[in-house]
Amino acid sequence: MTRKRPLSNGPYLLSPAADAITIAWEMSEELDAIVRCGTEALCYTAAAKRQCVNREIQRWLYTVRLTALTEGTVYRYAVCVGGETL
Repeated sequence: MTRKRPLSNGPYLLSPAADAITIAWEMSEELDAIVRCGTEALCYTAAAKRQCVNREIQRWLYTVRLTALTEGTVYRYAVCVGGETL
C-alpha cells in the first residue's frame, strides 16, 4: 500500500496567462517535488521550487511555473512528491 503525502492545501492554479500557468500546493514536509504534465501523456517534467512559509507549524509552499503552453489546449498534470504521485 502506498502512503500518500498529506497536502495542507491544493494543488491549485495561479497566475494564468495565454501560454503559462503556475501550479502550487502546501505541505507540512520539506521534500523534493516535481510536476508532470502534457496533453495526452504526462511527458514533460518540471522541478518544484519550495519555500518555508511557517517554520513553527512546518508549512512549505511548492510552486511550478509551466511555460510554452498552447492557448486553448487542455493539459493534464500530476504532482509528484518524494517519488509518489499525489
